[in-house]
Amino acid sequence: MAERSDSLRLLILDVGTSSMRGTLTDGQGRQLDQVQIHYQPSYFSDGRVEQSPDDWLDAMDRISKHYAARDPIDAIALTSQRSSVIPVDALGSPLTPAIMWQDDRNQGICTELERESELFHTRCGSFINTVYSGTKMAWLRRHEPTLYHKAVHLPVIPDYLLYHLTGDFVTDDTYASRSLMMDLVTCQWDDELLELLGVQKEKLSRIIPAGSIAGYVSEKWAHRTGVPAGLPVISCGGDQQCAALGEGACTPGTATINLGTGGYLVAVTDKFPNLQKIKLNCNTYAIPGTYMLEYDLLACGAAVDWALKLLYGRVDSAQIDFALRRSIPGAGGIDVLPYFQGRSGIEWKATERASISGMSLATTRYDILRGILEGICGEFARGMREMEEIQPIFSLSVGGGLSNSDDFCQLLADYLDRPITRCAKTEATTIGAWASAVVRLGAYENCQAALDAVPFSRGKTFVPDQVHAGFYRKMRKERSRVYAGTIEKASL
Repeated sequence: MAERSDSLRLLILDVGTSSMRGTLTDGQGRQLDQVQIHYQPSYFSDGRVEQSPDDWLDAMDRISKHYAARDPIDAIALTSQRSSVIPVDALGSPLTPAIMWQDDRNQGICTELERESELFHTRCGSFINTVYSGTKMAWLRRHEPTLYHKAVHLPVIPDYLLYHLTGDFVTDDTYASRSLMMDLVTCQWDDELLELLGVQKEKLSRIIPAGSIAGYVSEKWAHRTGVPAGLPVISCGGDQQCAALGEGACTPGTATINLGTGGYLVAVTDKFPNLQKIKLNCNTYAIPGTYMLEYDLLACGAAVDWALKLLYGRVDSAQIDFALRRSIPGAGGIDVLPYFQGRSGIEWKATERASISGMSLATTRYDILRGILEGICGEFARGMREMEEIQPIFSLSVGGGLSNSDDFCQLLADYLDRPITRCAKTEATTIGAWASAVVRLGAYENCQAALDAVPFSRGKTFVPDQVHAGFYRKMRKERSRVYAGTIEKASL
């Protein structure tokens, strides 16, 4: 096994919201080379968020050509953002820009379906939400019927890229479990849910387990890029599943917080939860036979970037640490509910927007930025409280762009009143996808053995400051009262 893993060369494609990374790894998870192609969705004032599918296809094309010309490749592994929809024709050509996961034009559909939210949750593990691909497809059928009927397939981004790599429309169950259309027990499309959404099963991709070989590099893609035909292509699972895996979440009771464009608190469980008793979303995980409990914050790093641009005229991450040192805990009375892209978490509401209260003439920009950061911590505190009603969390790690700030990691540890270890493995999503792929290729017995083989030093652990933690315990109670008030007003 060791000899085989020593010689293995694996190309990991990580499709993010703002870029695609193509990373060449060896059998020990070492990154031998990386190519990163940047792009950007288009945001519109009416809630639409769109992107040209050519961005992803061109990025994958360029990455594939780069490695085909330089390095031998044994297999390709794919992980991707999860819920964006691309209507395509029979040849896989896009008929319109992709409807991105952040797009909330479907909020009217979601509001109508809220009466069935419990049915959706108990069947597929998720409450009705604008993020999920099924409600986007339902919006297309109702508001763009000509386009809907013209579309032969309605793939999400990984399905679209897998089609161009292999010639087959397939999706793994981690993406399907983010659609509101898959039965979480059978991991197959659910006829009753499809009927409620008005989506035809024949337009959907074939479901395979995460970590499966989705197909093999086609002659067409080989001719286009120079990548050898016949290489196995592995669908490793959604980016948040792979990020959590890459941060070490392999066993029940381990949890991670990914501080990317959106924020995601994820905990792993190997027991099928009682969906009638939990308020969290439950999806399939990157390790077959396991599940993940997830609490989402739709705008995390994106909210911080917005604040930095507004307050400083540019995105300068050094200002995060500076503001946290200049403003005291409590942010001078500032309280922020960070729903810049709507409220997700437990009580979804797409039309909810961020609020900043408690300002006075003494308020500084440092207070405002700290208030937003404390608001983000408050959301994760709520999610953690819900998760621990299901199972104890004994290990918490953190990764993603915002975790690069020591001061923010300390703030998070203080606010949650528990130690947090920053993931030492860079590119956690890539490492998680790598672990899934090498297990499928037989180089390691399981994901834990694969992750143990990755050379890295232990990440820094942030221990709560007891004075600050005591302050935030009181603040969490007050925040719960404020949050409950917003829920009550929203229901009137």
